[in-house]
Order: sequence, then C-alpha cells, then structure tokens
Amino acid sequence: MLALSADLPGRALPIWKVNVDEGHLLRHIVLHWARTHEVLDRWALDLPTGVWATGGVGGPDLDFDSSIRSLSPLLPIQYARQTVTINWPAPEKPSGAGSGNGAHRSGKARLNKLRISTRYAGVDGATAGFHRSSTMQAKIDAGEYQDTAGKFCQSSFIEAMRTPPEPSSSSSSGCAVAQLAREPLETRVLHVVSGKAKGLPEKELFRALLRGPTSLVANWEATCERFEKSQKPEKNIVYPVFIPSHGRADKANLNWNAAHVFGPCPPGRDGKLQPVVCIVVEPREEATYREVWPLALMLVLPENGRGPGFARWAVQKTCTKALVRRPQKKDYTGPCKVQTRRLPWIWIADDGLSMFYRLSLLAAIGGSSASNSRSGAQRLKQRLAPAGRPMFWAAMLTVQRHNLLPRMAVAGYLRDDGTAVCKKLEWKVDELALYKVVLLNLNTLRRLGVEYQQDLQMYEDICLNHEVLRSGGSTLKCQTFCFRASHVKAGGCAEQRSQKSTSGSGTQLDDLISPAALKKLPSKRQEAVKELLQWVQSKEQMFQKKTDDGTPSPKRSVHTSPSPKKRAPVKRKKENRPPSPSGKDSEGVQKKARSDSSSSSSSSSSSS
Repeated sequence: MLALSADLPGRALPIWKVNVDEGHLLRHIVLHWARTHEVLDRWALDLPTGVWATGGVGGPDLDFDSSIRSLSPLLPIQYARQTVTINWPAPEKPSGAGSGNGAHRSGKARLNKLRISTRYAGVDGATAGFHRSSTMQAKIDAGEYQDTAGKFCQSSFIEAMRTPPEPSSSSSSGCAVAQLAREPLETRVLHVVSGKAKGLPEKELFRALLRGPTSLVANWEATCERFEKSQKPEKNIVYPVFIPSHGRADKANLNWNAAHVFGPCPPGRDGKLQPVVCIVVEPREEATYREVWPLALMLVLPENGRGPGFARWAVQKTCTKALVRRPQKKDYTGPCKVQTRRLPWIWIADDGLSMFYRLSLLAAIGGSSASNSRSGAQRLKQRLAPAGRPMFWAAMLTVQRHNLLPRMAVAGYLRDDGTAVCKKLEWKVDELALYKVVLLNLNTLRRLGVEYQQDLQMYEDICLNHEVLRSGGSTLKCQTFCFRASHVKAGGCAEQRSQKSTSGSGTQLDDLISPAALKKLPSKRQEAVKELLQWVQSKEQMFQKKTDDGTPSPKRSVHTSPSPKKRAPVKRKKENRPPSPSGKDSEGVQKKARSDSSSSSSSSSSSS
C-alpha cells in the first residue's frame, strides 16, 4: 500500500493511495500517477527532466529505477501508508517574459479565459455559450443528464433561507430563538484605523456599528479573542461569515440557521462558540432589515449608496483591524478601555446562496456509462446532499482544513452551471473564477497590499483575485463541493445593471469606477482596473447583443486593441434532450434552471 503526495506549481492534488506490487519500479508508478492526474500527456513515454522523488516530505532521494521492495526501508509511514513525495518542476517561462511584463501578460491571459456574465455586460448569452460548456451538446446526446434532470430544485432551500427563525417550545433551536427574542440589542462602535507608516500615528478611516442581541455580540467578541490567540487555520469552527445585502430584506437568503446551512444550535452547546453570521447593511436600510430579521447580528456601514465594492472593502478593513471602546457605567470617570479586534480569516458570502453539493466520484466509473460516452463528454461525479445535513458547514470546513490554505490569499468554490459533475480535478490553484462565497486570508492580503476596490461598482470579486495574482499571491478553488445561488432582479447591483442597459453603448470606465477615484489609486492598481475594463469590452465586442432586427446594437469604439473577428452563433442540436419537468431545476438542460440556479464562471457577486 503506497501513498503519493505531490508538490506541483499552480495545482493542489489530493493524496493518491494505491495498492502496488513490490516488484514494480518506482518510475512506472509515478508515470501512472502523472497520467491519471493529467500532469503528463497520455502519450508521453517517460518522465520529464527535473522530476525527483523523496521518501516523504524532505526525506531521502529515491531512484526511479529501483523497485518498491528495495525502497521500502526509505519510505516513512504517513496517511496510514508508506509515502512517496513527488517534486514536479515548474513550467518554463516563455521567452522574453520578465518579472514585470510577464506577470501582466499572465494576468491578462487569465482574464481572457473567463466567461462573462450577461447580467453585467452587453453580451448575447447564446452566442457566448452562456451556461453551456463546449461539450454540453455531446453530454446531452450521450445521455449524461438523464438520471439527474429535475432532481435539484432549489425552491425549498430558498424558502428555508428566507424564513426568519421563530420561537418554539418543541425544539432546542426554538428555545434558543426565544432566548434571543428576550435579549436587548447591544451595539459596539468599531473604529477602523489605517496601519502605521513612517512613524505617523494611526488615522481613523471610518466607524462601523456592530449591533445585535447581547449573546450574539458576546459570541462575536469571544470568537475574535479565540482567533487572535492562534494564527493557525481553524479546522473545527467556521470563520465569521459576512453577508452584504442591499434592497432585499424580504428576498435575501439570510437564515443561516436553516437545517441545510449551519443547522440550529445543537443541544448541549450553551456557552460554547457558535458560528458568527453577520448581515452587512447600509445605515438607511438597517431599520428595514431589522424589522424582517429582528434577531440577526448586523454590521452597519458608515455610508449609503457606495456600492458592492465599498461594502466588501469596509468588511475587509473592519476585520483586519478595528478599535472597540467598550461602554462604561454612567458613574465611571476613568479612561475608556480600548480593545483591538483582528481576525485572521473571514468569509464573505452573497445573499443569494441556496445550496452546497458534495461532488463524489461515481461508483461505476470505467463502466458502461463512461465507456459509451464521447471523448470530453464523460460524467465522472454525482452530487450528494443528505437530507438534514448542514452542507454549508461541511463545505466551508473542507476548505479551512486544506493544507495549502495558509499560503492562499483567497479561497472559493466551483459554481454549478450544470457541468460540475464532469470536473476531473478536486482542487485548483491560481484561479480567477472565485465569487459569491470566498474565504479571505486577511494577513496575506495585507502583506500583498491587496484589498477590494471601494469605488468599483461591478466585478469586485474578479478584480480582487486579479490583483492577488498580479501581486504574486495565490488562490485556491475547491471542486469537491459546488454551490448554487438564486438571482433576484431587485436590490444588489440592479441599479448599476439598469444604468448600463439603458446606455446602449457597452461598458465604459464610468460604469466600473469614476475617473476621479481611479486617479487616486496607485499605478499598479490603476493598471489592474484598466485590464479589467479591457476584458469586459473585448467580451462585449466578441459576443455583443443584437437588436430586434438582428443587427448589432450600437456601440462606441472604445477598444485600444484590434477587434477580434465576430464569432458566428453556435448552432445547438435540440433532439435527444431529456424531458424537463415543469418548474424544476436540471443540469443545464432547462432554460429556467439556467436563469434561476447559476451564472457562468465569471459573474461577480450581485449584492452590495
């Protein structure tokens, strides 16, 4: 029994456990591993130059031409098996790629690979292949969706997350809700300050209010103290979750006590830390949200109408460092006690998340279904979500427990656009398509000098990831879970989208950020925003919307690079499609499911 771990630049692979014959050469086993994980081309006859293997991490070098029997004394026992660590060389840089321009070209290349959302850009969904992979029709013709059509309806999950918890004497969760209802609201004023520079004193940037029932505020304070003492990733408690929401008090999915999310407070956990879930709202909407969600913990932003980029920036800055002046008794005349609150990691989630699914390998992989499928049209996995299991909890802890997390600036998930079951890799590194729900490593982001663009009105998640990679940081994408989210026309970025749709001229700089705000940014951050704009405009020119008479919609010529040739509309076959149950969600087969369940892998968060 052998376990193979690997150190590959840009990829995170699971430990590969396999039973081998002791007479096999190590070279043959590593070749089999490399082809299985698509590290090496299937037609390659040998390992590339620069690959070496060691007995475990940092152990003695191993000879590829030796048998496992002869190497056995050099292999340590890890993962309940003898372990070999494979060290794979980094790919060679293209000629002329320097430390600066090469990084910029790499960043642009990553952006160009992303699909763009029809909700934000002036692109035609059918022409751009929105919600459809390049092999979607082949998968349908091969019958890969017949066993899953109509089985992933989100309506019950959405209803559970839009229903505020109510007191009930028949359950422990109801008793906990009743206790919260009797508690008064308590407020903490968070003074967010800038870091010290060149011996200058700290400067206050803004003040935010943390308000909620007394026990929830106390739980937040205890959580901060717990995480401040240990900088190691927490593997048993979900990091605090912040959910920016705007204009959707009655239509946002904010009940994270639902059974399929975090579940109710389990019996016997009184006095122990509970997950912090905090709704982020504007000052003018606090009363509206409090009326619908009276027992929620809320972070009230310092300003109104600044947009989604500002909301996420304010959360990031508040959790990186904030000073809290605890309230004193009326007769107290001494100095006010000031506490510093810092969090190492936080989750920022969209207010439309509806469900997480675990992606598990099919038991019959390699059987008749796989062998009858066309090349590139093979369904490898199945979605699992046992009834009553807190799937959000399981998905988030899976990311927090990953060994590479301390090195990652941002981590996130695969969004299910109907083809998640065909993904081969379980984890990917340095991906841009992370949005809707992300885990931020605040210490690493501060070291890189990367933060949300507070004046950016759209694509704030993509811009953050783009800046991370341009600055030499890394991102982690989990593909062992996938999520689904609902779309609501009102609230969120609806105002920004409506302004763009009426302009009819494509995305301009003013749609993303005001020129005055752009000039205030450092040169590197200005370049990142300009590259983001070029990406949006290039996609719009390539997949531009059509008017009713079939002609391209009028657009101003704003592109600085040669215009790519316009692609012809993709013709899709309609025969042999599985039946679509009315009103139910399916895997990319039904048009309704595509509009309700998920967007393409480049759409950014829609809530502010």
